[in-house]
This record gives sequence, structure tokens and C-alpha cells, in this order.
Amino acid sequence: MNIISSKIMTHADMQNLQVKSKYKKVGHSFGLLKSVGKQYCHKCGLIALNNEISRWAVGKGCNYHEHTAWITTLNRLTKMRN
Repeated sequence: MNIISSKIMTHADMQNLQVKSKYKKVGHSFGLLKSVGKQYCHKCGLIALNNEISRWAVGKGCNYHEHTAWITTLNRLTKMRN
């Protein structure tokens, strides 16, 4: 058994947690957005900007927001700098 957030989790609980967080990569379908000169995905609407978070999302596919590392990557790559 593992202790996570002061709750004892059984093996079955951990398996259920893994099932809920299954990520499956679905490829983007990019087209050119002529008015701004950037590519965008016809499926999910992602605009491919020239920054780290956009490159990460492009690499993960249309379901990038379901990836287990999405929140931590978003926080790491988009923190405000002075």
C-alpha cells in the first residue's frame, strides 16, 4: 500500500487512478491561418506559436491537455518572469 495525500491507497485504487489518466496521442491536422501567418490544428484549434509550451503541445498531439505532465509542464514553461 502507498500513502498519497494522507490517504492509504490500495493496489485497486492505484489501478483505477491509472485508468482515469490514460493518455492516447492523436495527431494534429495543421493548416495555415493566413491572417496571422501561423499554423493551426483543424481538430483541436491549437495555434503553433514559436514558444516552448506550443512545441510541447504539438509533440503530444491533440490530446495534449489529457497528458499526465500537462499541468506541471504548463506551470514550468509559462511562469511569469520579472
